[in-house]
Amino acid sequence: MRQLRLARVWQALVDYCGRGRRPLRVRLHGFPALLNPGNPYPFILAENPGFNEPLVQLVRQVHRHLGRPLVVIDVGASIGNTALLLAAECGEALGRLHCLEGDADFLAYLQHNTARLARVTVYHAMLARAVGVTRALQHHHPGTAGATGDRDAPATTLDHLMLAAESRFDVLKSDIDGSDGEALAGAAQLLARDHPAVIFEWHPFLIREAGHAPETAFSTLCAAGYRTFLWFTNQGNFSHFSAGEPAEVEKWNRALLALRPYGDPHFDVIALPESLSALELPLATFGVAT
Repeated sequence: MRQLRLARVWQALVDYCGRGRRPLRVRLHGFPALLNPGNPYPFILAENPGFNEPLVQLVRQVHRHLGRPLVVIDVGASIGNTALLLAAECGEALGRLHCLEGDADFLAYLQHNTARLARVTVYHAMLARAVGVTRALQHHHPGTAGATGDRDAPATTLDHLMLAAESRFDVLKSDIDGSDGEALAGAAQLLARDHPAVIFEWHPFLIREAGHAPETAFSTLCAAGYRTFLWFTNQGNFSHFSAGEPAEVEKWNRALLALRPYGDPHFDVIALPESLSALELPLATFGVAT
């Protein structure tokens, strides 16, 4: 019944926004914000209240471990929902936030929704493993877009864009619909220099649609010295540890592709460098009562 009520509320919201394609004024994570027509983010929050928890807990735990405000990179910042989330849930942990978004429509919402936040820098950029071109963005639905278009778009790398921006980065979040491995491959120098905690979406179906390899994120991080990977379901629940072994990655790749007809199976994966290995158990057990 709860799901049915949520579906009806969301359909009413989509119908309302569809008339004239007007943005909707809402509150996201306690902040006033503009929502583009049809964006399902509020419905996702209502349906899966814990799906942001791995990111929130990662920022909190790294802040507690380092004992200072953090510098965070948000790749795939969309309309600013992650920035608002971190400002609401991790305010004292957040020193500076760098928000990267490749979609021009989302960028306008991102700039508007983060305008009141201190220490936020917004970039309009498509990311790849090398400076050059990548496939243009194509919307999968009103809340997200992936690099699956049939034309080329200019691309840069995280190394090119970020290395001169700060002396050190502490957390790197990436959610760009199948191109996360490519973005990480373009951050090899940053990863080797700073060893930030990393959280990225691993979605085999979208990776395949974008024409990339499912192992890229893991092989890039392993080459930079990362050895611990914590896998979370897309509901925010801890699933298992791994060391990023190719056989393990391929096993889960085959399993999730086989499950694709029955839903939207994917993982959010946290990668920890050796310097943050003490966070393994706190992150794996944050939802367990003690």
